[in-house]
Amino acid sequence: MIASWFAVLDSLVIQPCLLQGKIIICDSWYYKYLARFLLKSTELAKLSKSVLSINTKPDMVIYLDVPPGIAEKRKKILKPSESGKLETNEKYGFIEYQKHVLNQYQTFYDDTWKIIDTDTLTKDAVIKLIVDIIQVEMPKKM
Repeated sequence: MIASWFAVLDSLVIQPCLLQGKIIICDSWYYKYLARFLLKSTELAKLSKSVLSINTKPDMVIYLDVPPGIAEKRKKILKPSESGKLETNEKYGFIEYQKHVLNQYQTFYDDTWKIIDTDTLTKDAVIKLIVDIIQVEMPKKM
């Protein structure tokens, strides 16, 4: 269902906007789900890569890197899907599982990814960095 959602969003919203020359900014893309699916069985990981690869590859990804320990402190409710409770190894805690997810994210990194280490930054500093990155990088893409 998740793959279907992204395929519909891509074909009915993103692709038409790109054809009109519009810039699209999304809060999250399929990477969040793919990183988790890659931790599942080999068959599901392979299928997930295949079905999610049909989507448009972003020109740029701004990834806000939040250490798992900080993320855990910020969250009021830890969802089972964020804590590894839906995995075959249900012994994961939130922090351990998120470290595994982060390792998968790191396999996606390429020169289109701009990583912001949010560990010591204020919310305003993160926003300023994002705006600066967009203002510098987007004109290069056009």
